Amino acid sequence: MITKPVPHIIEVDLKQETQYYVPTVTQGDTATFFLVRVTDDGRSDQGLLDNFPTITMTSERPDRKSFYVLGERVEGTNGVMFHLGTDETLLTGSVRAAVQLYSVDGRNTSAQFRYEVDKDLTGEYVPSEREGSLIEQVLVRGPEIMAEAEAATLAAIKAREELTGAVNGALADLQADKKVALDEMSTAVTEANTARDGANAAATRADGAADDADSAAYLANQTKEETETVRQNTEAERLATSEEREATEMVRSSVEELIPQTEQARDGANEAGEFATEQGNIAQQQSADQLQQIGTVAVQMAYIQEEFLPDIASSVAETDQFVRQAMSDHNENGVGQIRLWTGTLAEYDAIPEKDDSILYWVRG
Repeated sequence: MITKPVPHIIEVDLKQETQYYVPTVTQGDTATFFLVRVTDDGRSDQGLLDNFPTITMTSERPDRKSFYVLGERVEGTNGVMFHLGTDETLLTGSVRAAVQLYSVDGRNTSAQFRYEVDKDLTGEYVPSEREGSLIEQVLVRGPEIMAEAEAATLAAIKAREELTGAVNGALADLQADKKVALDEMSTAVTEANTARDGANAAATRADGAADDADSAAYLANQTKEETETVRQNTEAERLATSEEREATEMVRSSVEELIPQTEQARDGANEAGEFATEQGNIAQQQSADQLQQIGTVAVQMAYIQEEFLPDIASSVAETDQFVRQAMSDHNENGVGQIRLWTGTLAEYDAIPEKDDSILYWVRG
């Protein structure tokens, strides 16, 4: 009776450090299983693994090569079963392993552990899964590979024959082209001679250019001397400018000495201006008051001329008419004759005795 292999149990907690024992597996064993139990802070809540649709296990052999395997959830639990192949257990020694839990957004958490691979005491060679796949390919596809090799050999022979014909044709063409090449060579020699003549002419022109260069050098030397003269003149101007700068500095110092005096005079002028402004404001106010008084007097004079005096004149005229009418009525009634006297106050005062039958009327 064949018994089902017992898996190695690894406890993984999402929040706490996990304590585990170091499992030991056999080299090349094809029935190596790891059962990973996942808890959350010590609790094994139902549906905990629903948040992690993908859970993998990676093993790093002593030769630093890594292999990973996808886990299968154990229904009804928070456990994940991993079935290791022979690649992970090919070499003996300590193997580093890690369990990665991936959420929909990427890896969420991981837990590391290690396990030991002991040597297979049977001494039998057990090929790895990849090596076994290569052997199967050789056994199954061997005849097919041989047929392909034979076809490739025939194709190579045919290609060699075609290449031989092509070479022979090329040799014939080469002989035919030899004469053409010689003719072209003769033409090239003629053209070379022509080019040589042109080169000689160019050399002559170069000699002329050399003479021109000598002339240019002479002119350049003259220009250098003239430039030196200009430089000396410029130096003299620079010295003169330096003297002018010193004179300017003296003027600037004098101006700086005058600045405090100017500021003092400016302050005095400002104070005088403020005083004048103040006096002007007072005079302006007085003028305004006088203008107001003059306006009032003008209004009163206008009233006297336009209304008061005409009213008085009218009253005087009416009074004079009334008096004259009264005297006329009195005289007509025969009561006694009354005479009217008019004159100034001074004339009235000069009369020594006043007559009762005379009505005295004093004019303004």
